[in-house]
Amino acid sequence: MNRYLKLLHYELFRIRKLYAALFALTLLLQFAGIFLFAHSYLNQVREAMFTESISAADYAAKYGPTSFYRYTTGSLFFTGPIAICASALLLYVFLIWYRDWLGKNMFIYRLLMIPASRMSVYLAKLTAILLLVLGLVAFELLILPLQNAAFNGYVPSDLRYSFSIPDIVATHPLLKILVPNRIGDFLLYYGAGLAGVIVVFTAILFERSFRFKGAIGAVVYGAATVLIFVLPAFVAESAFPNYLYPRELWWMELAIGFLIGCGSLGLSSYLIKNKVTV
Repeated sequence: MNRYLKLLHYELFRIRKLYAALFALTLLLQFAGIFLFAHSYLNQVREAMFTESISAADYAAKYGPTSFYRYTTGSLFFTGPIAICASALLLYVFLIWYRDWLGKNMFIYRLLMIPASRMSVYLAKLTAILLLVLGLVAFELLILPLQNAAFNGYVPSDLRYSFSIPDIVATHPLLKILVPNRIGDFLLYYGAGLAGVIVVFTAILFERSFRFKGAIGAVVYGAATVLIFVLPAFVAESAFPNYLYPRELWWMELAIGFLIGCGSLGLSSYLIKNKVTV
């Protein structure tokens, strides 16, 4: 356990600069987006008030008020940083392994020679990815009330609707996936994501174990796991419509994802212990 915690600390320490940059990027772009969105809206209101000789209340009654929720769903300044962070972490799922093989003095030598189970290295990398994802989601939830307050402070009350943060999270197309309001959905979304990372790790270990043949095997393995995961739901919906209740289909997908994750974890353990060489 001590070796695992040290390895986990090291993995998080290695990405600290990129992680801080993602935080800063999200913070700057989303708050800049609030200013640009609100400034553009208020300019539009002033122009209409001048040309049509109406008051702000009349404009809101005629054209409808705006809201912070409208900004979050209609501006790339809000959704763009989230997409960038997700893409960066998806790339890091590969980089977290391959960076150890790069350079003249490959760091993977030192990792695999540690007097502990090689699975400690694997689990530290897997846990690091999970913590990085949860950290970014938590950061978004932390700054969301600040953004809402900034928006409400910039736009006059008679020109906007006010939404609570729980309502925004529960109805936003993206946020309701990142922060599900039901524990079952949380297990499904994040469990599927974790299983996906385990499958990718297994594919990488295939390639590292058998090189060119392993790369082919990795592609086949990845495609097979995706097919196994989506095929039952596709068959149930197309061949037997309305045969399963949505909750039964949900449980089936959760069980399949769990089995895929466990199978991939066992295969990864075998590969890293017996096949991966440096």
